[in-house]
Amino acid sequence: MSFKAVLFDLDDTLYAYAPCNGEGLRAAYNLLAHEFDIPFEQFLSVHEEVRQDLAKHLEQQAARHNRILFFKRILERQIGRADPKLAVQLYQCYWNAFIEHMKPNANVNQVLAALSSFYQMALVSNHTTIPQLKKVHRLGFDQFFPIVITSEEAGVEKPDSRIFEMALHQLKVSAKEAVFVGDSPDGDIAGAQAVGLTTIHTVEYLESTSGAPCADHTIHRLGDLLELLLPADRARPA
Repeated sequence: MSFKAVLFDLDDTLYAYAPCNGEGLRAAYNLLAHEFDIPFEQFLSVHEEVRQDLAKHLEQQAARHNRILFFKRILERQIGRADPKLAVQLYQCYWNAFIEHMKPNANVNQVLAALSSFYQMALVSNHTTIPQLKKVHRLGFDQFFPIVITSEEAGVEKPDSRIFEMALHQLKVSAKEAVFVGDSPDGDIAGAQAVGLTTIHTVEYLESTSGAPCADHTIHRLGDLLELLLPADRARPA
């Protein structure tokens, strides 16, 4: 392959999202349980209902990922009012626990360091900006990604072509000169391919490891990128 840039998704591509989310929810619940009698299973059920409602009504808006809206609506359903102070406390508690428990992919720093010697790099993520920047810093990726594009900044979410084009414009490369690496078959792979990017589907953190049918390549661990993207004499298993 001969490319100039590699674009990455973040969540479930460069680290495992589910364990961090689980820790965040547990921390928020523990705080809420001090104030109200609510079983954990009920909290999770209401949280999921709220998540689905926001996804439906705020489609293609980064606000649908904003946890402050999650907790505001959970409180509205449980106690009939927003309770701004508690909503903010739940939001902060969730993200503090989430960030604290983040662990990068075992070989991610070696892989990103190797790739950054040959390619320009960017992150393209569906989320609000502050949490994603905190994640990048916590994972120690600041040096690898001078360009970080969030759907909040772009005004649209993957698979919309505009978020990919925004990253390409900042990188000053064409779609044919870039690769996109991500976990979502629809948002990452189909979206990137529609723009003309070569796509690499990572299934390391997915339940199904069969890969997206439309992806140009499928990898089962991040280190496999080195075999695909580095010159033969420089590629080493990470």
